Amino acid sequence: MGIVLIIASIAGGVAAGGLMPTPLWSIPSAVALTLCTIGMGVGVLWTLRSSWSEKWWARRDSDVPAGLRARRAFRNVGIVLLAPLPIAVALLAWLISEGDIEWSRVLYGGFLVSAYGASGVQLIRLSRGARRSLGARGSERPEEREDAGPGWHPLGGPLGSTLLGASLVPYGLLVLGGASQLYLAFDDGSNGAVLGIAFIAVAAVVAFLLFRRFNRQADVDVDSGLIRLGSTTIPWTEVVRAELMAQPWWTGSPRTLILVLGDDAKARGRVVLRRREALELSDEETDVLTRIIEASHIELPRDKDDPRGRFSRQLYPNALTKEQAAALVADPPTMDEDLPVGAPT
Repeated sequence: MGIVLIIASIAGGVAAGGLMPTPLWSIPSAVALTLCTIGMGVGVLWTLRSSWSEKWWARRDSDVPAGLRARRAFRNVGIVLLAPLPIAVALLAWLISEGDIEWSRVLYGGFLVSAYGASGVQLIRLSRGARRSLGARGSERPEEREDAGPGWHPLGGPLGSTLLGASLVPYGLLVLGGASQLYLAFDDGSNGAVLGIAFIAVAAVVAFLLFRRFNRQADVDVDSGLIRLGSTTIPWTEVVRAELMAQPWWTGSPRTLILVLGDDAKARGRVVLRRREALELSDEETDVLTRIIEASHIELPRDKDDPRGRFSRQLYPNALTKEQAAALVADPPTMDEDLPVGAPT
């Protein structure tokens, strides 16, 4: 029912925006737009509750876990962002109904409205993640993957969208603000919005390609004792660095945990340990990764100004020792357990 109310609110916003320039319908359209805004907020809240009698986060004590407070904040901010969405849609419909606006500006306005709505939706997704029943997924490893014979094989499942989560929400808002500034900067004629959209599209493609370039999955050749980190192939014994990436980092929400292995240069390869709380590696893959860590020479990195490594833990908070990496692979922390290090998203 909540989804129906959300769709109806957006549709009502479009209708109100289209009719508002007409004098006869201006006041009814304003009233309808107000009701659509209220309906949008109620609809979003409805999708987050199993029933209206359910008591949500009733505790307001100082001992509320940090993860619970974070999800509560995401929920509130997400609702605040999405409630005015019918107004943004109505404004866009109003501009279109005027008929004297260039299509490029309409396209640009649609981009801004879409980015605004997507930011709110992402925040809502983060707030409702822990409410899904995980069952036994958090403790059961997946079945063995198909054996493709000797040679190179990826460790675990594909990276996919594992890194696209809370960490990208601030950047999405930054792009939204930057896009507005670009529009003002380029809007010196009829092609201003086109240039702005083209610039944003090129920047997005470049960012995506760089993301794919520097975030590659680790491949392993068990028979040869080799591991491929990006475009670099090294023996297991030359793995000297391990890092943990978590999204989200707080407790109480289903996590995605990624182990990053590296050499003494800049080569890095990523292995997904948990994907939305579900274990990603099979028993065989876990055994292979454990053997890699046992053969490695993993240690905390040392800064050039700290050759003894006295401040390595402070300078590299997400770095793992060899023992920590082995324990992490054997039993990745669940969403209710603290992480062994301060893992960035």
